[in-house]
Amino acid sequence: MSARTTRRNEIMLRELSILLHRHFSNESTLLTLTRVSIDGDLQHGWVFFSTPDEPSRNLAEQFFKDQGSRLKYLLSQRVPLRKFPELHFCYDPSLGKELRINEILDSLPRT
Repeated sequence: MSARTTRRNEIMLRELSILLHRHFSNESTLLTLTRVSIDGDLQHGWVFFSTPDEPSRNLAEQFFKDQGSRLKYLLSQRVPLRKFPELHFCYDPSLGKELRINEILDSLPRT
């Protein structure tokens, strides 16, 4: 991945996080954006998110389904691109796996 692509993805992640915090603070409390991946021709962008549990995941998926186009519009006002990608929001299970590993480690007897 080129430095330019990496930088664009980082900017998109940062700006999207700011938008969620400013405009949707109640809806995004249990939501963590983990990464953004925009393809080279700016057709599609994938926004990966994590939540601590299954009910939060369902709420986040519904939120992105309902507000995805508004988020795209707000983001396009903050990030100047010659062509703005269609955003796809995808669940990233890494946070849940980390929490599960921590639970297992905490349950082990201490010696």
